[in-house]
Amino acid sequence: MRILVVTTQDRFFLSHIRERACYFKKKGCVVGVAAQKTSDALVKEIRDLGFIFFDTEIERQSIDPFSQLVALVRLYRIQSVFKPDISYHLGAKSIFYGTFMARLYNSRVGIVNAPIGLGYVFASNSLKAKILRPLVLQLYRFFLNPSKSKVIVENFEDINYFIRKGFLNPRDAFCILGAGVDTDYFSPLPFSERNKVCTVVMASRLIREKGVFDFVEVASRLYEKKYLVRMQLIGSPDYGNPSSLTQEDFEVIKQNPAVECLGFQQNVASFLQKAHICCLPSFYREGLPKILLEAASCGLAILTTDTIGCKEAVREKNGLLFTPHDTKELADLIEFLVKHPEELKQMTQASRRVSISYFDTNKISARTYEVIRSVLSS
Repeated sequence: MRILVVTTQDRFFLSHIRERACYFKKKGCVVGVAAQKTSDALVKEIRDLGFIFFDTEIERQSIDPFSQLVALVRLYRIQSVFKPDISYHLGAKSIFYGTFMARLYNSRVGIVNAPIGLGYVFASNSLKAKILRPLVLQLYRFFLNPSKSKVIVENFEDINYFIRKGFLNPRDAFCILGAGVDTDYFSPLPFSERNKVCTVVMASRLIREKGVFDFVEVASRLYEKKYLVRMQLIGSPDYGNPSSLTQEDFEVIKQNPAVECLGFQQNVASFLQKAHICCLPSFYREGLPKILLEAASCGLAILTTDTIGCKEAVREKNGLLFTPHDTKELADLIEFLVKHPEELKQMTQASRRVSISYFDTNKISARTYEVIRSVLSS
């Protein structure tokens, strides 16, 4: 079986899709990867894993009509060169363009579409998002679930949303909880070997909807009250996203003594393993944030918003949910866990159990492979 994985960028493939693609390869599949090249080193890493890489040259946020037409032609050529049995599309733009070109190339190609949350267009109140929203909905109507296709969604609420809109046949819908996590690599350290001071980590792209400013405000509150807690922020601005923090915003955060602003880190696991709490104050329309899966696997208590996507990571008493933008509530929850180390420790242990039971990459990959095979047999 030949599987063409179509996604946004080489770095996203490596961070979110690599394990599933490796699983497909172990099953004897030939795997092609179609994504924007951002680095020669990342492309080499993909090829060294045994995958065939195609540069789509598609800019994530570009809506220029001519460049989009060129991108469509390029994707058609990739389809015709690779000749997939299955075209597997992750993310909205990949779904729209990939499905269109796969069907144009060969109506018999099986299609698996995987929206990864509904993202900026549905989370932002900006004018651009409001203008794009009706268009994006129409594109989902046409391309999400055509004939001979299956759809993988990361949470049940998004499945129900698409079904209510009439975009998705319930028989073709599968809920698979996130991208999975390598529970061997993201493994916990004993409490005695972690940072001596209770450490709260937020790791994400630095865009407004991830709740970066809320995290900084909470850190400042705790700093002013002289609470013995370390607040670490990992990540850098995502200038390709309209909601990205500016460089000026980033510099201001760096100067804030309440926050350890660590910037982009290649090895996030080493920071998670020494921490105690993972905080994600997101009000983005998430699928299921991978950082919460990684943090759970490293045995961190989870503090995140009671919103679609994020709340799926909190189960079996491994964390606590709070209201988006309620910085007082979040600060109170952190204070509570600092004052009650035994309850915090129980949450960290529960997180590890949850990760192995629900989010292990081998289980996620096997389930995804079953969905792909079901397309060919349908």
